[in-house]
Amino acid sequence: MQNGESVVNLGTLHNYLGQLLEAGVNPEIPVTGISDGFPLEIADISLLAGSYYYDPSPKMVANVLRNGTVLALVPINEDVSDIINNKSHQEVHLPVELA
Repeated sequence: MQNGESVVNLGTLHNYLGQLLEAGVNPEIPVTGISDGFPLEIADISLLAGSYYYDPSPKMVANVLRNGTVLALVPINEDVSDIINNKSHQEVHLPVELA
């Protein structure tokens, strides 16, 4: 997926990861996120309710704030409790634990 082509939601991610595994991609490859221009391993996953940036149109230059619940992949050196403690977001109970 290229930037602006498609929005990644939980269903899209589930299907894509399944296709990668079916295609023989090593399931032990670390999952990362980009922070400050560099890949960092994902250390935690949280469901958060609050605002987030989204891309309303690939032709727009700026992102726009939207409110809702998101699945946040939290990289190493980041702590989701920082935004929960400052009351900008609420953590939503995950029905399953990250193994």
